[in-house]
Amino acid sequence: MRRYKCKECGYIHIGDSAPDVCPVCAYDSEVFFLMDEENIKKENEYFEMIDSPNPELLKKMRKQLDSVSRLSSVVWSMYNQALNEGKNDMAQEFRDISAKLTRQSSVFVMFLGEFLEFNSEANMEELKNQLNKINLKNQEIINLLIEDGNDNEAEILSNIMK
Repeated sequence: MRRYKCKECGYIHIGDSAPDVCPVCAYDSEVFFLMDEENIKKENEYFEMIDSPNPELLKKMRKQLDSVSRLSSVVWSMYNQALNEGKNDMAQEFRDISAKLTRQSSVFVMFLGEFLEFNSEANMEELKNQLNKINLKNQEIINLLIEDGNDNEAEILSNIMK
């Protein structure tokens, strides 16, 4: 199968020919170019959203995304702990496992398509919005930590938000 990429939005179509209209940005087929082997290799980490009417499949994929993402964060914490203990070989192993789990998470995000916008600019805007929400919630936690006398922990959380 051939791959055609839209010059406007980055959508990749797999098929014998480019679509008449881009399903993402609605430009006609003239904006598509045939990807060569080198471009395909560069694009191999991008996958299209699956089209499935099966709610059980989507539910399981969302749950797996949550589980894998959480475990990736836990393993990254293990990496930091091993570094702190001077166990560099073990730390590297934790880091590699966290990277693999993060990659798995990214595949589920792409398959689900729910968290991605139509193009990178829109993704950046949505990311900024989500980061602002997270920072507001983190600030609430910081305030509660301070109220409870956990000033050191509040400072740590403040520093990672910078």
